[in-house]
Amino acid sequence: MQNSIIMAFMNFKILKQFLALAETLHFGRASDECYVSISALSRNIRHLEEAGGVAV
Repeated sequence: MQNSIIMAFMNFKILKQFLALAETLHFGRASDECYVSISALSRNIRHLEEAGGVAV
């Protein structure tokens, strides 16, 4: 149960990062809005692309 809650939170966090990137169209600004490094944002977006089977 606790593991599924953690996974849901992580998925929500990555989706928020994706939305920030879509709104700003800029990795630097999106990472600032989400309080993560640019490399962490890039990695999370890549994982999202792999999970969805599409390129963003």
